[in-house]
Amino acid sequence: MHAIVKRYDLGAGSRGAGALTELARRCREELVPRIAGIGGVTRYYVVDGGDGVLATVCICGSDAAAAEADSAAKDYFRDRLQGMLQANPQVVTGPVLVEGP
Repeated sequence: MHAIVKRYDLGAGSRGAGALTELARRCREELVPRIAGIGGVTRYYVVDGGDGVLATVCICGSDAAAAEADSAAKDYFRDRLQGMLQANPQVVTGPVLVEGP
């Protein structure tokens, strides 16, 4: 199993509740279906970290699925959410070492 965790800072104009609601709607309606269509992706989460922080977590069954999901998410965030998020998120990616309920 492989995970990709990204931490984004919201852009200055995207810190209101309405902007976060819109960002979540777009991810739910547009990004999640793209990610779900990639074989080997088991979960994708978008997390409100508070204080203008957004995190995404993608869980995949293989490195190849993770690479494909990561590419799809990068393209989506660049093309559809430009200006809502600051560029260059912090990224942690690698094999899952411990799994639990």
